Amino acid sequence: MKSETQKSKIMYLEKKMPLKEMQEFVGGPIEIIQLKKDLDLIVNEEGKIIGLPINNSATILAKKYNRDFLTPIVGNALVVGPNSFQEIKNKSEDL
Repeated sequence: MKSETQKSKIMYLEKKMPLKEMQEFVGGPIEIIQLKKDLDLIVNEEGKIIGLPINNSATILAKKYNRDFLTPIVGNALVVGPNSFQEIKNKSEDL
C-alpha cells in the first residue's frame, strides 16, 4: 500500500504518449475518463484497489467537467487534449 503522504502529480499533454509511457506515469494499467470531447483524464485503473493517494487537482478537475462525478481520482493523472493546459486554466483558475 502506498503512503498517504505521497503527493500525486498531474501532467498536461497535447496528445497521448505511447501506452507504455502512460502506464509508467500512472503506475499501472490505464483508465481513460472523458472530460469532454477531445479532453481526457488518464489515471491508474487499479489506483483505489492498491491504495494510491487522492489527487486533489485531478478530482476537482473531474468534478468541474461533470458535477455528478462522485469518486475521488487517485494517483498520478494525465490530462490529454489539444491545448489541455490552457483549456483547464480557462475552466478554473484555482487548480
